Amino acid sequence: MFLKHGADDLYGHWAICELKFDGRVNPGKLIGQLGITRETVEPFGFKAEYFYDQMQYSEMGHVFNYFFSDDVARFFATLIHEAVK
Repeated sequence: MFLKHGADDLYGHWAICELKFDGRVNPGKLIGQLGITRETVEPFGFKAEYFYDQMQYSEMGHVFNYFFSDDVARFFATLIHEAVK
């Protein structure tokens, strides 16, 4: 996600937001909602049409656990490394 620190922040910065199902939730009951399918693998991210609506729940108990990181380069390096194994 691209974050800005206010209207005058011209550049902002990129951050990673990964989601996992909360341990108290049955993921099967969420299939067909918020873009979740039987093929959804954790961690995952929301599609654009659900992202902003669901981000309001990131700081409270919810059906998802949210994990944020500012180390975008390391995230993508790890992702690529895992993909080529």
